[in-house]
Amino acid sequence: MILEKRASDDMLQIHVDKGEEALPTLFSLFANDNVRPLTVQLTRPSLDDVFLKLTGRSLREAETTPS
Repeated sequence: MILEKRASDDMLQIHVDKGEEALPTLFSLFANDNVRPLTVQLTRPSLDDVFLKLTGRSLREAETTPS
């Protein structure tokens, strides 16, 4: 299941649960549309990525902001 996607001129970012399981399905979808990715990178979100997504602020910003 695609959670989020972002496209720029030369890159498509797709956020999914269980990326290693989603890759075969994504490659099938690309092949059906005659799309050939030049490179693929699978990354897991960091704690700061998750915090930023949930709060809109980075951990560093949260540490410097008085409560």
